[in-house]
Amino acid sequence: MPLDPDKNGARDVLGIPYDAHCLALLPGSRGAEVEMLSADFLKTAQLLRQTYPDLEIVVPLVNAKRREQFERIKAAVAPDLSVHLLDGMGREAMVASDAALLASGTAALECMLAKCPMVVGYRMKPFTFWLAKRLVKTDYVSLPNLLAGRELVKELLQEECEPQINWLRRCYRCWRTGKPAMRCTTPSASCISRSAAMPMSRRHKPFWS
Repeated sequence: MPLDPDKNGARDVLGIPYDAHCLALLPGSRGAEVEMLSADFLKTAQLLRQTYPDLEIVVPLVNAKRREQFERIKAAVAPDLSVHLLDGMGREAMVASDAALLASGTAALECMLAKCPMVVGYRMKPFTFWLAKRLVKTDYVSLPNLLAGRELVKELLQEECEPQINWLRRCYRCWRTGKPAMRCTTPSASCISRSAAMPMSRRHKPFWS
């Protein structure tokens, strides 16, 4: 990922107008993630489209199987919502976008480097989540927050991971004022690198007591 991402260049590659609002949906690379997150991401995109009719929605998918899975969910949840389905091209989608909804994982760190504001959403089966709360000792699930030891990126997990306009409240503020998106919500790489050098014991408290 270049230190100074070329947003207009990425939009040229994806066919996105320079002056349009653009949202990236990245529901994950695994089948379970796509199954659990796609509907919520699509419903949120529908809400955003109501406020921003010019909203361009890009959805990079890692392979043909995930694309077929996402298309099936979209047909059931949001058949009339126009989106750009991409074969791969996740980095281009992040660089081109003003905001992103994504699953926790390495994509969150890439999104930070792309200087794209993001909201991390994640769902697991209830028993899996219950077990994770008791086995994993950390406050956060996304890499930027784990490395920083504090919330730099908004995380919405389980019952909080549902369609709601306030997911992207900060991005609304960016879009209304016309300020560069990265200045509103994107954590800096220097902040991450400084925090990553700290001992783990100083970065984390017990997970979900």
